[in-house]
Amino acid sequence: NMDKIRLRLTEAIAVAQDNGILVNKAALAAKLWPDSLPSTQRSNLVNLLNGSTTRPEVAQVRILCSELGCTADELFGIRPFAVRGITLKGQETA
Repeated sequence: NMDKIRLRLTEAIAVAQDNGILVNKAALAAKLWPDSLPSTQRSNLVNLLNGSTTRPEVAQVRILCSELGCTADELFGIRPFAVRGITLKGQETA
C-alpha cells in the first residue's frame, strides 16, 4: 500500500538518546496529542511506534523532529540517521 508511511520512530528515539537527548515518551505523547487523555496519548504513541498510524500529521512530524533532533528525511527513512554528537540544551522532560 503506497499510502502507508512508517516512521522510523524507534530508531529516531535511540539516535536522539545517542545524541544526549533525554526522551520521555509520556511527555512526547502529550506534545503530539495535547487534547487527549494520557491513556489515549499512550496508545496513540504505541500506534505510531509500531507503524499502525499510516498518516502522521505534518505538525506531529515537526514536533518529533524538534524533540528528537532529527530531520523529516531521517524520520521517513529517506536518509540515514546522523549521530550528531551534540547535546541539545533546554530539553524539557516533565
